[in-house]
Order: sequence, then C-alpha cells, then structure tokens
Amino acid sequence: MIRCFAEPSAWTGVEVRLDAAESGHLVRVLRAGAGDPVEVFDGQGRRAAAVVRSADRRAAVLAAGTATLDPPPLPVVLIQALPKGGKGDLIVQKAVELGAARIDWVAAERSVVRLSRAEADRRLARWRRIAINAAKQCGRNRVPPMAFHPSVADLALRHPRAATWLLCSLAEDAEPLGRALARRPRTPDAEVAALVGPEGDWTKAEESALRAAGAVPVALGPAVLRTETAALFALSVLVHTLWEGIDAAGGAD
Repeated sequence: MIRCFAEPSAWTGVEVRLDAAESGHLVRVLRAGAGDPVEVFDGQGRRAAAVVRSADRRAAVLAAGTATLDPPPLPVVLIQALPKGGKGDLIVQKAVELGAARIDWVAAERSVVRLSRAEADRRLARWRRIAINAAKQCGRNRVPPMAFHPSVADLALRHPRAATWLLCSLAEDAEPLGRALARRPRTPDAEVAALVGPEGDWTKAEESALRAAGAVPVALGPAVLRTETAALFALSVLVHTLWEGIDAAGGAD
C-alpha cells in the first residue's frame, strides 16, 4: 500500500491535499493516478484509507475515508548530542522505526558539529523530512517532534520533574541500564529518556550538570559503543521494557 503524509492542517473533511514534495513523489515517482488506493497519515497518529482524486504533480488531492487514531506512543525519548557526519540521519531513521516519542538534540562541548540557530533550524527541517519518510516506510503514523538545545546547561534547565533521565555513561559508578530502568517511578505516561553523548563522551562538567538535574548514570555493557550504536541500543532496551510492562499489566504499565 502506498503511504502518503499530510500535515493535520491539510485535512478538510474527507479531502486531503498533499504538498508539492508529497505530490511529486506520489505522481512522478510512484506513478499513482486518479482512482488509485493509498493510505494517508498526519504524523500525529491519525490515518485513513484514501483514493487519489486528483493526480496533480504539485498539489495532489486525496479522498479519505473514516480516519482512525493510534493510541498514544510509549513515553520514550532520545536526547542525543550532535554527532558528526551523517550519523544524525541514521539515528533519526532508526529512532522513528523503534517508536521514539520525541528526539531532542544538544550541542555538547565535544560535539564536532557546531550550528548557529539558523543552521540548527535547517538541520531540524532535514531530520523531520527523514522522520516522515521513515514513518511512511515502517508503518508508523506518528512523527516524533524534535528540538535543539545549544548547550547541556540549557537542556538541564528543561528537565521535566516526572521524567526519568538515564545518562549513558562510562563512569565507574554507572549501573546497568536494565537495573536502573527497573527502578524508575511507575507514574503513568511519565517519560523515560536516554541521554547519549557525542564521540568522546560528555565532559565531566556536563555530566555533573546532568546528574544535578536528576539524570542517573547508566552503563550499556562492557564495550565502548559508538554514539549512534549507543542511541539505538538504549532506545531498544527502553521500548522493549516499557512494552513488557504494558503486556504484564494487561494494557497499562
């Protein structure tokens, strides 16, 4: 089934208008024409079966059936220090596949990449496009929101009181991730975040600031993982553990 993305504002009754990028991909790349069946989603959990009404390469129009809304996502968050090269693209793609509810980016002291506010906005726009494409491919109907923090100090100020922050760390006192996760408060819908440092890890000052904000240092095993590997490992453990909790409780953690 061809899947199309349309912002919530593009849904008007049974009519859904695709933007230029989605329209071009649908008509030019996928060769869809009027009358072809598709599925459309809005990135916030809404999806509907639809039919191409107008195969316009710049502004395709869909006729959508009754929409359904997915349940809320697991409250799993990735807080990732800016990585170098194209690793951010990979992290976004896989984080969407794994079901991250949100992705926050932070410019750490040892981050090789340095972004101005304008550059950060452009990078976030690029990552959102990657997230949309990942959601289309893997069948998810939610696209995680993303934010950029210019420093760890800025990030630490925004620590939600009810959130559990798990600081992936090489520190000697870091406890195994699974053990720390098992001790988290079982407050319904309280987010659990994995904080993953850059190549070279967090500085001592950054780790101290995050600990002071309530982050718990955790270890990801005996090996020193690359930042993108650490992110995907931590997310996988968090998602699996929270899903297990839902199953064990018969639908609620």
